[in-house]
Amino acid sequence: MMTCREELIRSAKYDIVNDLDSRWETLIEAETLSIKEEVAVAPIYQRPNPFWLTPEVKGLRVLPLGRSYDLRQVYISAQ
Repeated sequence: MMTCREELIRSAKYDIVNDLDSRWETLIEAETLSIKEEVAVAPIYQRPNPFWLTPEVKGLRVLPLGRSYDLRQVYISAQ
């Protein structure tokens, strides 16, 4: 027996594959059902990323999600 979410995904995959707008809405509905009713979403692993930074490097931002670093404002100061 398939769940409602599985039926929506199957429909998006096979029945309405050529109707992009309808397929998109069906996949959004399946995702909403997954989040609200069926699936517990929790991060189970976060990759460690140790590094050593010298005091001369300034402006480096370490980001908590997505890209690891923001290098746009990095510069080397003269000490």
